[in-house]
Amino acid sequence: MREIIKRKSAEEICNHRDEALRLLKAGLELLDQAQAEAGKATNKNASYWVSSALQRHRFNDGDTHAIRAGRKTIDADVWRNIFRVTGLGDKFDTEHRRKFEEQLGKDPLEVTIENIIATSLDLAGRQGEIFTNSIKNLFKRLSRYHKSNSGFCFGSRLIFGDILSYHSMMWKDTIRDLERAVLTIEGVEVPSYNNGIIAQFSQERKGIYEAMAGEVENDHFDFRWFKNGNL
Repeated sequence: MREIIKRKSAEEICNHRDEALRLLKAGLELLDQAQAEAGKATNKNASYWVSSALQRHRFNDGDTHAIRAGRKTIDADVWRNIFRVTGLGDKFDTEHRRKFEEQLGKDPLEVTIENIIATSLDLAGRQGEIFTNSIKNLFKRLSRYHKSNSGFCFGSRLIFGDILSYHSMMWKDTIRDLERAVLTIEGVEVPSYNNGIIAQFSQERKGIYEAMAGEVENDHFDFRWFKNGNL
């Protein structure tokens, strides 16, 4: 399978990541030195600002926690960037993105050359599976109270029940997921979030209590929403 990200690029990413962690450790060591020197100058354990700086970065187990937290933050951001620039996350629907962010928040995979290449190849090979699952997730959101929604397939008319009511925050995710799915099937490039159908909706629906009924259409969709929250 063709490489999604070149080994040279992976090496460059890892070098920057490793240097960031090295500087983090060096910075903590400098704070130690600053605390010692402040103590000598003030005849106290440490001046206020040095103690505050140390407390922001340290817990009961000292530098170990700060370095571990720094590693998690840096690695999580590196994976987000890799998914963005390679396009590996383009077919992720809301559910996949939620799981992806949960994993990054708990314990992101360590950024190494081998992990970057292996993860990229694995996800590239499962793009079809990921897209199919996103279609299934979207299908589950359809209202089961309307006969025009088929129990087995998508038709030309779809009804999502109550997703535009004031207490629902799902409408943007659902519309974005639908746009991504339809355009991908049609072989059309999916526009960015700010240039897609969501931008048109935002123009028509200025706030939660405004434009509770209306219509938006483009070359691919004709969306109509109603006061009962249905789309």
